[in-house]
Amino acid sequence: PDRQRNNMLDCAAIKTEERLLATHMNNEGVRNLEICQYHKAAECFREALTKFTLAVQEAQKQHEAFKSTSQTTFPDTLKPETDCHWSSNPFQTDSQECPDVNENIFVYRRGIYILPHLGQEENINSSRPNTFTTESAAVVYNLGLAYHLLGENNKEDQSQNFRKAMQFYNIAASIRKQRLGCPADLIDIAILNNLGQIHHEFANYDLSRACFDQLAKGLTYFHQCGVLEHCVCQCDQDGFMMNVMMKSPDIAAAA
Repeated sequence: PDRQRNNMLDCAAIKTEERLLATHMNNEGVRNLEICQYHKAAECFREALTKFTLAVQEAQKQHEAFKSTSQTTFPDTLKPETDCHWSSNPFQTDSQECPDVNENIFVYRRGIYILPHLGQEENINSSRPNTFTTESAAVVYNLGLAYHLLGENNKEDQSQNFRKAMQFYNIAASIRKQRLGCPADLIDIAILNNLGQIHHEFANYDLSRACFDQLAKGLTYFHQCGVLEHCVCQCDQDGFMMNVMMKSPDIAAAA
């Protein structure tokens, strides 16, 4: 029993260390986003994902070690809380933070900082191991955003970077959906908006419209809950609404 207990504690220590390293690398990546160092940001986010993967593996080992020492299972009453907050927009000029909503289509450029509650311990008696879904979805979204902004700033590799961005946005959306079942936070709004923008760039206007229609529903829900004005600045609200109201090009007429 003592050996099993020590093994469980070792796993917990490794998991905590990897989680802290992952959080640090994610936040370093977001700082690079804010100063438009998108290649460096992408490198940081990839490293953060590797660290979170290791943390999940250690959490699973810890969970298995606990199960082998007890026949009792407990409800998931205590979960480690994670605070996330949004970065500033990357500065497009020396004096302009807000994106130019007069551009053809609005891209939500804010990354997600992760701020774990270090003083709150996880319930190791939980019937399921912690898989860090909130943090993982945030890092994957950030990685998608880094490739998205790389695509915007490098026309030569734009298509390749946009496709990578779509891939990571979709993975982040899948992680969020598995956890929540429906859009319920600003990250879901951001993913819909940015996917819609990329689909529009690829002339996939039906897919773009579908994203923006879902975006409109999310914005309406946020407004009805009275939180839209508190979590989205006015210039970003204007950008979202520009996309929602945008009409798809008349391909037949253009031909």
